[in-house]
Amino acid sequence: AEPPPQGDVPMSYAFSTHTWAPNDIVYAGCIEGELLAYDVRSGESLVETSIALREDPLEPGPAITALAVTKTHVLVADASGHVKWYVHGEYHMTFVLRLPETGLASLVIEPTTFKRLVLGTKEGVVRVVDLLKDIASVHMNADDDNSTALDNVELSDLGDFHAGPVTGVACFPRSSRMITAGHDGTLRLWDTTARRCHAKLHFPSPLKTLALTR
Repeated sequence: AEPPPQGDVPMSYAFSTHTWAPNDIVYAGCIEGELLAYDVRSGESLVETSIALREDPLEPGPAITALAVTKTHVLVADASGHVKWYVHGEYHMTFVLRLPETGLASLVIEPTTFKRLVLGTKEGVVRVVDLLKDIASVHMNADDDNSTALDNVELSDLGDFHAGPVTGVACFPRSSRMITAGHDGTLRLWDTTARRCHAKLHFPSPLKTLALTR
């Protein structure tokens, strides 16, 4: 079979991360701050609905370092320490979470309640962010960019860190367990309620990414 057409994505885009979304859409984050959507069924790139995250269109924006999706939003983590929520298909930002880290390397949202984020940093820290408000019912006190800052959150660190960047995080559905992958060549199984690492698996080379199947 012939490969699908490449669409009209400019070759100058340098992709840094990607994730699948509902309705066979793939999001690709770029090192200069663009977020592109690609329709797998048609083989077309949705350039006309791409999100340019640059404050100045003539200057590179912060690199997109990690992506995650819910049924309604794509979550974008960038090198400035922001996690932003964009509505599928409409591509406007509705929420922004500003974190002290500027080295976010991986991101996942807990798939049952969607009220907990797990972040991996380039410094080896695994950070849990509990969203105390229901993200679907946050009152929209919109500011100039029509988004709401998520200030009502709790930040906590898990107790046993990777040596180097945390390159992947994944949560088990309907469970407090999660797994992380690191540049140090380890997989680690965690209990996020007890804040404990229960098991480690060592590999001879750095781990670059991570995914779970059902």
